[in-house]
Amino acid sequence: MLQLILIILFAAGGKIEHTSIELTGLPQINPSTILIDDKQNCWVSDYSEHIVAKFAADGKYLFQLGRDGHGPGEIFKPYAMVLLDEDQTILVSSNQGQTQYFGTKTGAYLKQRLPISFMFQAFALEHDKIFLPFSPLPGKKTVHHIINRKGEVLDGWFSKAWLEAYVMKKESTGSFQTAFMHDDHTVYFADPYHPVVLYLKKKEKEPRKWELRIPKGFREVPAPLPPGAGFDPIKHDKWYNSFSKLFIYPLGKNYLAASWLNSEFAPNILQIYNIKTKELVVNNVETINYIRYANENKLYCTEIRDSGNIDDYDRLFLHTYTFIQ
Repeated sequence: MLQLILIILFAAGGKIEHTSIELTGLPQINPSTILIDDKQNCWVSDYSEHIVAKFAADGKYLFQLGRDGHGPGEIFKPYAMVLLDEDQTILVSSNQGQTQYFGTKTGAYLKQRLPISFMFQAFALEHDKIFLPFSPLPGKKTVHHIINRKGEVLDGWFSKAWLEAYVMKKESTGSFQTAFMHDDHTVYFADPYHPVVLYLKKKEKEPRKWELRIPKGFREVPAPLPPGAGFDPIKHDKWYNSFSKLFIYPLGKNYLAASWLNSEFAPNILQIYNIKTKELVVNNVETINYIRYANENKLYCTEIRDSGNIDDYDRLFLHTYTFIQ
């Protein structure tokens, strides 16, 4: 059953309109990443189940890309996705270097693959170019790259050596997860465990720091880690999962959205900043989950709800937060 709610949240620099809809027709999918195209179709990947599925704007399941496997047109542990060709093509990067093109109308495999893979959200640029954040490539001394449709590297940002030194100085946990390129070719990225955004232009050697306003409920991870936590996967995950996480996204040409995933004892928080002035224009808006995707003035996250019936699958909802000035 579809569900649609509308909530208006007022803020000093504008208002946030919140709507949600249920994604139906495909049982038991746990989103790893999502994309929303210009027609409001929702693309959902499930890393564990090797699924990339398309849902219509009304929430109904349409089709699934490829099938589980390692061969051409098959998908294994999808990392990330990007829409190209005015949403006519979707590029899916999977584990073990499988990066493939599919058509968005029917899901047909387009028999084109890239020799590289990427783990983070990529961005389509003009003239068939793709921005890959935090994608170290063989033989390259940079970590952000622009590639063409064939996977050839056209340009690179941000010294790998500087990043390694920055992490070793304990100024960062080194677990970067979200980044984007602004229209003026400035790259913005954030360490999820500190309220700081780093940004730099192409010719700059070192990034500048932009300290965000700490929201309510935020718990910054202290440094260094407890003895042994960095080498024990269970202790490592337990330690980091007890702290807040920061995710950043572009919101049109003028704004940056900061989404804070807090601990179970505090709500998830959305903030919106003016990129040029660094002014905080929307603060402390509570969201159902942390933001997974942004497109123009809209931000999206997913929610899994218990069906309430032991024999039924959990229910999946897509939440949209629209920034209105």
